[in-house]
Amino acid sequence: GQILADHRAVDDFDKIPDNYIAEVKKMLVSFVGESHAYGFLSGLDALEKSIPEYACNIGIGEMPSSSHLRVNSGPTVGEAEWFTWKAYPAGSQPSERSFIKNLIKEYHDHGHPFSAIGFGWCWDMVGLAVAGGESETDPVYGCKYWGVSEGGPDGNLGWGLDAADFALSGNRVCLDTYLEATQDYIDYCAANGYGTKVIFTTGPVDGGGGGYFRGEKGYQGYLKNERIREYVRAEKSRILFDYADILSYDNNGQITTTTWDGHTYPVCTTANEYPVLDAHISRTGELRLAKATWWMLARIAGWDGISSSQIPVSGITIAGGSSITTRGGTLQLTAAVQPSNATNKAVTWSLTGGSAYAVINSTTGLLTAVANGTVTVRVTANDGSGIFGTTTITVSGQSTQTIPITSINVTGGTSISTDGGTLQLYATVLPSNATDKSVLWSVSSISGQATVDGSGLVRAVSNGTVAVKATATDDSGVSGTLTITIANQVVEVKSITISVSKGTAAITVDDGTLTLNANVSPSNATNKDVKWSVSNETGYATISSAGILTAVANGTVCVKATASDGSGISSTLTVMISNQINQIGSITIMAENGVSTISDSSGILQLKVLVAPYYATNQEVIWSINNITGRASIDQNGLVTAISNGVVTVKAVAADGSGVSDVMDLSINRLPSDPLLVIVGENDLRIPINDFCSDCRMSLFDLNGRLIDIKTVESNLLVFERSNLRSGIYLVVLDNKHAILKTGKVIIH
Repeated sequence: GQILADHRAVDDFDKIPDNYIAEVKKMLVSFVGESHAYGFLSGLDALEKSIPEYACNIGIGEMPSSSHLRVNSGPTVGEAEWFTWKAYPAGSQPSERSFIKNLIKEYHDHGHPFSAIGFGWCWDMVGLAVAGGESETDPVYGCKYWGVSEGGPDGNLGWGLDAADFALSGNRVCLDTYLEATQDYIDYCAANGYGTKVIFTTGPVDGGGGGYFRGEKGYQGYLKNERIREYVRAEKSRILFDYADILSYDNNGQITTTTWDGHTYPVCTTANEYPVLDAHISRTGELRLAKATWWMLARIAGWDGISSSQIPVSGITIAGGSSITTRGGTLQLTAAVQPSNATNKAVTWSLTGGSAYAVINSTTGLLTAVANGTVTVRVTANDGSGIFGTTTITVSGQSTQTIPITSINVTGGTSISTDGGTLQLYATVLPSNATDKSVLWSVSSISGQATVDGSGLVRAVSNGTVAVKATATDDSGVSGTLTITIANQVVEVKSITISVSKGTAAITVDDGTLTLNANVSPSNATNKDVKWSVSNETGYATISSAGILTAVANGTVCVKATASDGSGISSTLTVMISNQINQIGSITIMAENGVSTISDSSGILQLKVLVAPYYATNQEVIWSINNITGRASIDQNGLVTAISNGVVTVKAVAADGSGVSDVMDLSINRLPSDPLLVIVGENDLRIPINDFCSDCRMSLFDLNGRLIDIKTVESNLLVFERSNLRSGIYLVVLDNKHAILKTGKVIIH
């Protein structure tokens, strides 16, 4: 029979005889296309890893081999190279018209011809590159036409089924353009004697990020797939790889459908689509494509589809009744398979019409009433023969019957890639006449986090994956789940708590350390790093980037941990430091008035020291003085008292035993003062003192320096007797026992 690789080919994959598996391993096959076409390559590779018997090698230009199927991995081909060139008027086609033919010829001429080649559809049927580029509504089918016609003469617009749809789309590209281009490649191979089989393919049926193959887009895509199937069936020599049909069935034989504007059509099952890989479908879906590919190639190699030991089913009749008249009633149907000695008598039950009025168990054939109406029951042989039987059942007495939800399909997208982004999900409920279509939304974490509200709006929280679930509220227990991938989320730090690794917040040993920890909340914060700093209050310490605090001086310090993510969040901890010993590192002697000279009449100079570090434990110093050309004294408070002019050296030595010291040279250069006034009377010498002089004395000397008399200054007037003084020159001297303050001269006649 004709080679139609659909979902039945997947079921019959394990029936391929060994000799035909060996024949397939001599072949070279290519599914040229864009991203969806990678599903063939990934699936064939995964099948080999799962079942080594189905060996394959994916690459470019490999010469013939009999040990494995060769799968061509290139080139990337879009609609422009495969078919849109065909829409140009004769004689004006672009260069793409020869691309596929040249590819077939090149491989043939190099000694490794293609056994089979086909176009791997991408979003070509349902996508739209130009906003507003969809067609007008088709008056027959009630839908607009969408698609991508890159490389076509009228631009990247939606495209319909045949040439008549140009009036709706303004696009000469249509489904017939693809069919004619593919047939042209078939005729080219035949004319040149090439053994290459050019196969027809249907397009993808997954939801995709843009809701493709759902709603109006999906329905018009279904119409295009149906037209491909009709065209292939019209000529038995044509071969079809029914990509769409293969992915519309699960491995358990269950088909998934959706509805738009009253039209029900098949779409990709959840298991075949999720989790999504590089070809927009799951590994399960890719494996189904691979199994169907091996089945198709075995048929191309000559296998008739039925093993030599198999007796195929030739007919099926249905028995059990023709009506259900009780509310919620059931009807057990049975299938009689002919011939009675058929190898595989297993069958699958389904409804091809009236699915809103009853449900059927695909394995047992038990039909359960839902609502009044007529249903068409179909039973199909599982042996790959394609034989089926049908019957019509009338359902009545269900006027008050509650119609439960039988399936929920969640769509709307599979990823959120913006910080705090949202994604609106939708729940499509079947049957369309279910009594209660409401659903309850929930989300569970796989590796990420998100929230979902009552309308299905998902809001990203943290990176990873989550499972969003829509559950029927009609007690049917039916639900639908969609996996969402979340990326590029930023979770800011909300709080920080500082804790001590061991003990309490104190350091009690000299030069001790304390390891601190910054506990960041929430636990899924994007950046948990912190910056450590310390404020020295009455004590002193340093802290490392790892939070290790090292004591320096006694007292308290305030440690701070600040979030590195820019949130401004921080926390502090006060640490008590004791028992630190810090010797003086340096001493600097400074004069109180900023000069190092004693030149005023007081004859004193207050010195002080600047000790470093400022937190030295013992800051006391021992003062001493070295008289060089002058004389002075110093007490332990640093007060210098001049004795005589010249230079002295002052030294301050640390009292903590560190040996640290500093010296300063002082110049003693007392300023000259007004001479003493001596008033000569008949009987005495009177000397007034304008400034009070504490602890001073006045001396009287003759010209030879002999001391005549000395008196303590007790008032502002000093008096010396002159009765015993001869005529001559005398000197009076005022001093403070350490230095001469003033002098005066007097002549006595």
